[in-house]
Amino acid sequence: MKKLLKIGLLSALLAVVMASCNDDDDARVVYTSYATVIFTDNRPVLRTDKGNYLRLTNGADVAPHVEDGDRVLALYFIEGDVVDNSGSVGDYPAYLLSAPKLLCKEPLYQSELNNKPEEDEKVGYDPVRIRNGNWWFGGKYLNVIFDYWRRFGSTDTHFINLVVDDVQGNTGVADDGKVVVWLRHNSIDDKPNMENHQNFTTKTGFVSFDLLPLLGDRTLQAIEEGQLELVLKWTDFKTPFSGETEEHSAEGKFIPWGNTMAAPSETVPGDGSQSESQYD
Repeated sequence: MKKLLKIGLLSALLAVVMASCNDDDDARVVYTSYATVIFTDNRPVLRTDKGNYLRLTNGADVAPHVEDGDRVLALYFIEGDVVDNSGSVGDYPAYLLSAPKLLCKEPLYQSELNNKPEEDEKVGYDPVRIRNGNWWFGGKYLNVIFDYWRRFGSTDTHFINLVVDDVQGNTGVADDGKVVVWLRHNSIDDKPNMENHQNFTTKTGFVSFDLLPLLGDRTLQAIEEGQLELVLKWTDFKTPFSGETEEHSAEGKFIPWGNTMAAPSETVPGDGSQSESQYD
């Protein structure tokens, strides 16, 4: 079933920051973290992608919509001293300002899609853009911030997926070298060209992909000590709205909960001009 994910992340988060600053005379450091929801004693706890735990002092009030395992973009400040700081991670009491949900998916496999042509077509091959290095590993996830094009007034839900290339000479498992994955987009025929591009606008999407399935059947210890060399590929317009496309790629090493790639700065990427985004 199609899900409709509506995000006005930047403007909403900035509004909350400004409100919290106006309501409190004391200067407070506001943090932004990608995090996963874990329920403990029927209360949500957030595990950030850096491995820290946020014990929410107001979580039931601010995040009633979240469920166990959800991905969120948490905006918060620390309310007191760290409860536990063993090793490189900590356990913190945190006051949650907002926690919009993020789309989270598992990778698909090209070998399986080849046996289901309708599914492969639904996944799509339309242009998508990853700018300014807006992809990184966090926790057990590959996080991607991407741009896509939408016709003014369109309400169609686009599709975004990560597909493991396990047919073009690749195995799709970490034990056999680099794993090639494609960020694929289905625009549902929302395709700009030189004649109609004035009817389109650029939108920004946020998605996380769970990479643990790519590590194969291993113990938790082996997974945490494991390392996955990943090549991320995507297709974008060669020149704006020309109809010609070209491949782009980037590489990185994935180590669950001990990543060699850091997330972007503690601000939400984007220029603030994006309105609601709709994708699945």
